[in-house]
Amino acid sequence: MKTIQRPAWFERIKPLWLWLMLAVGLVGSVLAVLLLRDALIPLRALAPHDPVELQFAWSRAAAIEILRGYELLLPALFTSLVIDGFFPVCYGLLLLGAATLVRRGTPPGSWRRLGGAAMLFAGLAPVCDWLENAFTLQLITNLETVPGWAVFGLTLFAEIKWLLLLAVVVWLLGAVIVVIRRRRSVKIITDKA
Repeated sequence: MKTIQRPAWFERIKPLWLWLMLAVGLVGSVLAVLLLRDALIPLRALAPHDPVELQFAWSRAAAIEILRGYELLLPALFTSLVIDGFFPVCYGLLLLGAATLVRRGTPPGSWRRLGGAAMLFAGLAPVCDWLENAFTLQLITNLETVPGWAVFGLTLFAEIKWLLLLAVVVWLLGAVIVVIRRRRSVKIITDKA
């Protein structure tokens, strides 16, 4: 008896919706990057450390040193956190839409299976970003005590986020190359026939 395998939920999404997801994600990401850039200008100009350094602090002492430079700039840091709360939705939509569209064009096999992982990673990276932001908020609201668990959580989720994003981007680049090669080989075969 033959079993009919239903396509996964993401396989049933109409391409128009995926392109819309890509467009909204792209516009939102560009807007968020521009807003973040403007919010981070005073922080980068006046503070002794770049705000991104906090993501890689790993130790309480390093986090305290970085945060002490922001004591007078907490409103600007808080503003950047609010904007960064919106940014993960945008890049998540962008990467998830791109991974879903590209996965559809990959041939069955390992690239397609890896595409499922890339889609999962594209969905998990924003969650890690929000958790990182929550730990950052915990740190900037407790400058006197700076909890070690918050430093660990911030750094852990920041590192995981960057690894997930790197994996998605590497898969997207590789899969696009595979899809382009596949289409060229199909065109060559049909031209010969």
